[in-house]
Amino acid sequence: MGFTSILLGDALRVINQINLSSPDLSKVGNLVDKCRSLVRIFQSCSVSHVNRSANAMAHSLAKLALETNNDLYWIEDFPPVVLAIVAKDCNPQLS
Repeated sequence: MGFTSILLGDALRVINQINLSSPDLSKVGNLVDKCRSLVRIFQSCSVSHVNRSANAMAHSLAKLALETNNDLYWIEDFPPVVLAIVAKDCNPQLS
């Protein structure tokens, strides 16, 4: 018995395309095909859509990665953006 992997994303059209078995002939078809091949690596995997608000951590980290030219590593401390999102998740009144 293995683990079930769950991949979440906030781009509904992309998630829907990944879950279809028909070829994607759009401009991003090659990326969709690559995602499908990566999903097949897992023994059990589901790809599901979530609202942007539920995907805030991934969105913020992706934005941070686009804004820097260096590799970033955190050993003991987390970047402020992560702490702020975790605080909001733990205490919705902060929103």
